[in-house]
Amino acid sequence: MKRVILFGTGNLGKRYLQAILTSRGNLTCHCYDVSREALDSIDDFLKAHQVLTTLLTKHYRSEDILKEIDSQSLVIVASTANGRRALVKDIVRMHPEALIIEKPVTQTENDYLAIMEECKSIGIPAFTHYTLRFQPFCKVLKEMVKEDKTFELISLLPAMGLACVSIHYIDLFFWLFDIKSPGLTAYDLHGIYEQKRKGFYDIYGEITIRVPGKGTGRFINSEVNGLRTLMIGLEDRVISVFEDQRLMTVVERKNNNTFSTKEVGYEFASHYLTRVIENFIKGDINASDELVTLEEGYLSHKIIFDFMKATGNIDLNIT
Repeated sequence: MKRVILFGTGNLGKRYLQAILTSRGNLTCHCYDVSREALDSIDDFLKAHQVLTTLLTKHYRSEDILKEIDSQSLVIVASTANGRRALVKDIVRMHPEALIIEKPVTQTENDYLAIMEECKSIGIPAFTHYTLRFQPFCKVLKEMVKEDKTFELISLLPAMGLACVSIHYIDLFFWLFDIKSPGLTAYDLHGIYEQKRKGFYDIYGEITIRVPGKGTGRFINSEVNGLRTLMIGLEDRVISVFEDQRLMTVVERKNNNTFSTKEVGYEFASHYLTRVIENFIKGDINASDELVTLEEGYLSHKIIFDFMKATGNIDLNIT
């Protein structure tokens, strides 16, 4: 029987549980969180979403849940990034079938490289989860931009963390335009803030990535701008996506009065994560090619690590 082992039952961990426990297929689920309060809050959440808990076992000690990992297990790490290297080392010793590690995967580049190498050496397929890869509107964008030779992408966000939020848009930039070797070109630090989890922080500001001969990506997290906006400038048109409003506009460059506006497709995490779990049950966790390998995910993580280093915040306690 397939098993899903979940570390971390905060906001995202609960969405994973919702997806796991509504999946079609034969599995059991085990979960753990260092916070007893987070574990105890699971029942009310699942009850509110009318999810049965008969397949779920909660563990209050990490050593107990580690014993549940076997060769038919998918392990999902949705806990804080602090201490990830040691946790993943313990997990891979149990030889699970596959591993998903939430972003940021680690707090430092060295830890990321170490985890990536350890999974590779043991032969454990290891992935991370970028929300935009799953979104229907981003798949539409992929089709719209694939023939263009030059481009500019601008991501405008409110003062959301670069490590937790903008990293999704940086990954989207690389994926849309098939960028394999990016580098941090310019940057500006706007500030640091404490996250909901006390003692953990994120950083916001501006990042510019120029790809010689191809185009530029700009990622702006501002206290002023309150709208999530994605703008893509191509040779013949400009595409704007207003994510919260679920709208996309396309303006043709030859005639500024010619444009189209349409609703964009959007999928909630609990729905598309169910697809991931069902793929795992069927034997190919990445059958839909939506998860990102640790090797590919390293590209966007390195941009964040370089930004933290350049601004003197390499030791920031991010999660």
